[in-house]
Amino acid sequence: MTLLSQLLPAAIASFAAALIILLYARGVRQKLGAGFKVFAPAILLSAYFYLPFLTTRPEEQYGLVSYTSQIWEYILSPQRNMFLPLARRIDVSLSPLILPIIAVLLLKRRGEFKMDEPATRVALALGVVSVLLFAYTVVPTGRHLSGFEPSNSLHFLAIFLAIICGLLLGEAALGAARPRIALSLIALIVVLSLAYFPVSYPFRCYPASEDSEEIRRLLEGDADEVMFRFGMPLDDRRMSQWFNYRYAVPQTRHWYYQGVLGESWLYWLFHVTWRSDGAVIDAREKFLADPEHFEHAVQGGDLHGFIYRDASPIVSASNRPAVLIIGTTDNIFRALAISDSSRVISVWGREHVDDHSLEELARFDAVALYGYSYHDKAEAWSLLEAYVESGGGLFVETGFSPDSGSPTPAPCPVEGTTWTDFGAEWDLASAGSPVTDGVNLSSFSPALFGDHPWGVSASRDESVRPWARPVLWIEGRPLVAMGEYGEGRVVWSGLNLPYHVVSYRNGVESAFLSKMVEWAAGASETGMDPGCGVSRPHPEKVTVALGERVGGVLFKESYFKNWRARLVRADGERDLDIYRAGPGLMYVRIPEEAELPAEVVFEYGWTGAEIAGYAVSLATLSALAMYAVGLPLDRPARILLSKLLHRDEGSAEG
Repeated sequence: MTLLSQLLPAAIASFAAALIILLYARGVRQKLGAGFKVFAPAILLSAYFYLPFLTTRPEEQYGLVSYTSQIWEYILSPQRNMFLPLARRIDVSLSPLILPIIAVLLLKRRGEFKMDEPATRVALALGVVSVLLFAYTVVPTGRHLSGFEPSNSLHFLAIFLAIICGLLLGEAALGAARPRIALSLIALIVVLSLAYFPVSYPFRCYPASEDSEEIRRLLEGDADEVMFRFGMPLDDRRMSQWFNYRYAVPQTRHWYYQGVLGESWLYWLFHVTWRSDGAVIDAREKFLADPEHFEHAVQGGDLHGFIYRDASPIVSASNRPAVLIIGTTDNIFRALAISDSSRVISVWGREHVDDHSLEELARFDAVALYGYSYHDKAEAWSLLEAYVESGGGLFVETGFSPDSGSPTPAPCPVEGTTWTDFGAEWDLASAGSPVTDGVNLSSFSPALFGDHPWGVSASRDESVRPWARPVLWIEGRPLVAMGEYGEGRVVWSGLNLPYHVVSYRNGVESAFLSKMVEWAAGASETGMDPGCGVSRPHPEKVTVALGERVGGVLFKESYFKNWRARLVRADGERDLDIYRAGPGLMYVRIPEEAELPAEVVFEYGWTGAEIAGYAVSLATLSALAMYAVGLPLDRPARILLSKLLHRDEGSAEG
């Protein structure tokens, strides 16, 4: 079971088992054979967990913080602080671990054990390890190993005591030691462990009743709501641990860290809700100071309950233009979010422009290029030209691109760019246009990257194509140009504006970026979210009933490849592609040719790796059961082969 728990107990248990095999088995061949018999079944039994885990790339980026599930990187990486401050105290819960070495010394003195016997060597080795573990709590180093706190060492005690008890029982059954001595040692270990358990882990009861009345009042009439979430501070265990035993309302985030499946939106939600300037804050004052957005619904003692007035449902149909971001998605999404832009849905594309087909691009109202690349420049721009000519919108940011200082083919509004800078201050001028009207250029943050002038990808007036016009200049050099090309719209920027926005968190700059993207996508103010019927009979299935034309369905849960989506009508169904949207949520496009009414059904299923993992685990369990009752492991195969042969012979005679 330790292999299915956290990696640290698994590593400790594997070390203990390897140590016993090394000392107990005689000869290299016996040691290898014993190791295979112990570790192979354990690993194969755990295949249903480890096989999907290893095939899903567990390393993810959460906002600005990167976490890894690889224990070797966690321990060895020089960027990590391996040792943490340690409060000095003796941990008496480790005392039973010293029993094996004491028992060996006493029995040696009485002549009961011989030092060349395997059981004696194993007990002695485990005793030495136990002494080292005990010393770990009292040696004045002032530090402790990250993830291995001495106060939690009783958790690891079970691993060693289980092995010791098993060995002692085995020795007693084989007559290699007196049963009375073995059973006495086991009894002593059990008694001492039970005695020390309440010392290290005193029983505490945390009644839910102390907060339940305020929660009940806050959720009055909404106890079974599944389309909105209930949020609380991340470390507030007094509510988060019992909340979903009583209410069906989903939580924004439970305190359990290891249960997070890897998307950065949870990080950003926590960051903007419960933090200020990087520090965790008491959010009550923050919410109380903003009654326009937060209704102060209940108060009881130190508990305050608020309702966010602008909350949108977890699942919704949407006619907001869908913008496919090709290149770097995170910065442009965060830059749009700073001004609370909600008139477009940003969808994750791939890094290279020419990794997309024209058919795929045509599913989206606009394409935004930022931090993009391509395999073939001519082919990539030809693809974009065909897309825009047929009615697609395009936003091109060359300030962070391979085209920051080079010729740019159509449909880019300028024929070429030059990489340069204009000092630490913006000297901007603009012309009236849908993207510049209402933008206060004097509110832009300094044109600095650290201590250096901000680099830009500038063009020249003579480089602007006839169908486009410049709308923003710096010292007479165009930095933004826009125009209509074929049936589509194009906006070009050389400011590297998304990165400047997130660097300075400037709302005016964010609004300017939003205007450019929204104009290219043809966003409007009305009709963005038509009504739809949503049902969620259980967490793994969501049904959205569509009665009128919509562009797509947004499902605000973390994208995970186990989810499948399909469009269902009375006369049949078809699969739909699920895209990552926003900070990593799920979004499906509804084909224009789809006939309505129809339903979009999201269902969570199994991957091939999960099915294979369970098959391996079940096969291993069956083989171990057959081995335990004395059946030959090849018997099922021989029986099946015999039946097949007899069936073939019968068919031939017939």
